[in-house]
Amino acid sequence: MNFSDFTLKYYKNIAIIRINLSRATLKQAGSFNKLLFDMVKNDIKKFIIEMDEVEFIDSTFLGALVINLKKIKQLNGKLRLINLSTPVSTIINHTGLNKIFEIFNSREEALNYNA
Repeated sequence: MNFSDFTLKYYKNIAIIRINLSRATLKQAGSFNKLLFDMVKNDIKKFIIEMDEVEFIDSTFLGALVINLKKIKQLNGKLRLINLSTPVSTIINHTGLNKIFEIFNSREEALNYNA
């Protein structure tokens, strides 16, 4: 796994994962899945995914986000997306995924929503 692709920070019991990629694709989807799987296994159930560097996201990485959202929701957890670039926001809106993800413009908004 290339850890430089993702930066991990914690705020209380919330994992904040910054995606350090301009292109989030099949190549990194497996590492992303493993990262979240390991964290869920260690009882982390609240995530904020920071995506301001991502200019392109492919269907495989989108699928990884959806799969993890479903798993985390089953555990009564949260997965929120923040700081979407315009191209990623457009893709998420066109695919209808904006209806299933909680999307925020800043880390503070995501942390404070239903805190």
